[in-house]
Amino acid sequence: MPATRFLRLALAAVIVPVVLTACSASATDATAEDDVKAVQVAGNTSRYRFDQATIDSASIGGDILLLYMTYGGCTPHTFELLTSGIFLESYPVQVPALLTHDGKGESCRMAIRSVERFNLTALKRTYQKSYGPTGVLVLQVKAPGEGGKTTSVRYDIR
Repeated sequence: MPATRFLRLALAAVIVPVVLTACSASATDATAEDDVKAVQVAGNTSRYRFDQATIDSASIGGDILLLYMTYGGCTPHTFELLTSGIFLESYPVQVPALLTHDGKGESCRMAIRSVERFNLTALKRTYQKSYGPTGVLVLQVKAPGEGGKTTSVRYDIR
């Protein structure tokens, strides 16, 4: 009897940590793809999906926009950043952008966090042609889905 009890305890000591680790890792963070996507200039957005997602925060490092996201699903989803390429004449200059989100029809709603990275170099070049080599551009990024909020992020162009 003591050997059976010892075996059960040993088995539990191995299985419980493995299960807890697997659950906590998949429920909190998706492995973000290391690729950096280019901002897309698009006039027609009808071919894109806009499944619900939340932009928790945003920052820019160099020419890379980082969007810290939360969405429901079980696997990594696809995001793209669209702009018309038209600047709003304000001070500082602004550009509206729309984040797309293809949830791939998943019905799973586990909270996934990811960091989506977008290269802003093409947008920077367009800005420089019109406004000179340096300046400030404020990106107004609208989150996808019903009632998606707009996140403003300052881009110092150098």
